Parts: sequence; structure tokens; C-alpha cells
Amino acid sequence: MIRIFELGSLAFWVMSLAVTGCSGPSDANQTGAGGSSSANAGGNNSVTGGAGGSGSVNGGAGQGGSTTGNGGPVHEGHFVLLSLVMAQTRAAQASASFYTAASPLCTVQTFGDCALHSNCALSVNSVSAGTLTVTSAATATLPANNVSMVPNADSAYDNGVLSGLFSGAEALHIAASGGTVPAFSADVSAPLVITIDAPTPDSNGIIHATTTSDLTIQFSRGTSDVVLSAQVLGGGSPDWLECTSSKAGSMIIPTAALAAAGGPLSLLTRATRNIIAGDFTVTVGVYMNAYTQDKLHPVQIQFN
Repeated sequence: MIRIFELGSLAFWVMSLAVTGCSGPSDANQTGAGGSSSANAGGNNSVTGGAGGSGSVNGGAGQGGSTTGNGGPVHEGHFVLLSLVMAQTRAAQASASFYTAASPLCTVQTFGDCALHSNCALSVNSVSAGTLTVTSAATATLPANNVSMVPNADSAYDNGVLSGLFSGAEALHIAASGGTVPAFSADVSAPLVITIDAPTPDSNGIIHATTTSDLTIQFSRGTSDVVLSAQVLGGGSPDWLECTSSKAGSMIIPTAALAAAGGPLSLLTRATRNIIAGDFTVTVGVYMNAYTQDKLHPVQIQFN
């Protein structure tokens, strides 16, 4: 039976992923796996981590096995839009976190374009960016997907519920009125719906795989600013495996990564970009399922 992330846990995972130096590509420089990122907010903090893109400032990090820091706090924010179907549960929500944080520590094992993260710890001081809004125009298939979020007394944000799932390529406007984090805004697009070509999923969208050989995923409709990722479905476990496509149209999950995952995988597509707001680097990400060619079933991987 497939274990399921609750969306809140997945949102926390997404933000943790970026915090630990393993976020996806930024709008400044998208290269898939590899590369590195550095930050100098408040001191000299260098980050190397698991597979991801490379970013110009506090962006995603490339392959590596450690996370270190020897300067002042890193000033970051994450605004995440999730539009997912998980075991017939359809939900879309916005999650946000802005903070100054000491450099995080994770145990990271890398396997080609995959990285397994475990034993992560993070010290976070939440700060406010004021009122957050997401707006999008109605389309023929989706009503206006708008939400507004205000910070709690501790400057943390509760998740905001969107009106429906994205169909792909919707234009989204994201804005913050400003607080400790200066006001910012950005226009982003939801990813196209990526379809999986091979191995061919079964009628329920399941790819049946083994842990004794590499698994090559072939897909269509990927673009330069969107990547395909494989994520462990672990019931909200703080550990995760992330694999990213290193070239357009395909992704290889090595044998060792499959064996280390310890559970089924969900294939997700994501579009991310970075925004500079004063001393803060804000990563905005939109995440959606990858689907079967008929676009009826989100694709997951189960091990025989």
C-alpha cells in the first residue's frame, strides 16, 4: 500500500529542502543537477548539498555531501504552491515561511542525480513578510485561484487553501505587503503537466520497479525552467530522497538510490525562481504531479 504525505508535511519538506541547500533551480541559472550556491548575508555561509539546480544567491545547490556555515544568519523565505493528487486526495494549498537561520545540518548521501537526506536539524527564527497574496485569472477549466495569508503572532503562516488544482501553465501573481521582509512580488507560471512515457505505468499510474537495477524515466513536455523529481512517500517522515532530471526528457534513479529510498516514490514536476527582497532571498516554487500520457493518473513508483 502506498504511504501518503499529508500536504502540510510535504510543504514542510519542500521548504526544508530549500533550507538545506538542495532546492531546485532558480530563475537566474537553471542547470539541473550539479553546481553550487553561496550566500553572504550576515557573514560567509557556504552550502553544498544534494542534487538540484544552481542559484545565484541562496539558490539551489548541486551534488555534494555536506552543509556548512561559519558566518552570520542566512536570511531566506519560501513561498510554496502545491497542487497535488495523492492516492485520490485532491488538494492545493499555499505555504510560506520567512526566517533567519543558522546553517542547517543534514546527513546527505548522493547517488548520481539523487540525494538521500536524513537527520536534519534546523534553527529558525520566523519573521513576517506582511500579508501574502496569490492571484490568478480564471480559465476555461479553473476558477480564479486566489488566496490571502496573514502572519500569526509568532510571525509564522498557516497554510492557505486554493480553490482548485492547476491544469498547467496558469499565470500566477504572488505578492507580499512587507514586514521584516521587505515587500516583493513576482509573476510565475504553473508547470506544464509532464507526462511519463517509459516505463509505461499501469492503469492506476504505477510504475513497477526493482531495487536491483537503475531505473530510467522518460518523459515529455519538460521545459528549461521545469524539472522532474522523484520523492519518497513516507507518511510525513523527515527523511527524503530527491532525484532530479539532469537532461531534458529523462531521469535516472540509480540502483543504490532505489534501495535506500525505503518506500514508494511519487514523480513531481516543479518550477522555482528566486526573488531578492532586501537582505532576504525568497524562493517561490510551484509543484504538481507528473501524469500518465492520458493525464488521468498521477505517476508513482512501487518496488516489486
